Amino acid sequence: MRSPDTRFMAEAGSQVSTRLQQQFPARLGHAIANSLFPIELEINQPQQILQQLDQPIAQVRDSNSIDPQQIRPAP
Repeated sequence: MRSPDTRFMAEAGSQVSTRLQQQFPARLGHAIANSLFPIELEINQPQQILQQLDQPIAQVRDSNSIDPQQIRPAP
């Protein structure tokens, strides 16, 4: 910015930096939260499914006397 009135420039610069400090984080934070929400849903859904499967898997393993250390995942 350019102006012959240096006092105006000092005040304007201060106002701009104050507004950036106050408004930019809120707007940026809102944008980040909006973009992370779908990702969080994608992560939580498989975790919930795995939690639901843990109990039936443990029951089958216990009823068949399967040692979890001997289970090898299929490639």
